[in-house]
Amino acid sequence: MLFRGIGRTFSTENDQQYETIGAFWDELAAKYGRVNLQGLGYGWKARSIEYVIGLIDEEIDGEDRTVTLPDMGWVTKRP
Repeated sequence: MLFRGIGRTFSTENDQQYETIGAFWDELAAKYGRVNLQGLGYGWKARSIEYVIGLIDEEIDGEDRTVTLPDMGWVTKRP
């Protein structure tokens, strides 16, 4: 399975990723609507995390990241 979207690298120092990833969501939600987005955090390291946001049912303009995910064994959580 491939997850495609717009990606950024965020610092995890002083837990600042929560604020900066939230701002990333706000930026793309203003353009596409929050309910149309899905996000994926991966590559967590000591001082950074990779994060990608894509559209649920279509390609997003400016797509620059593709993450290969396993087809099986995932647990989905929804708010």
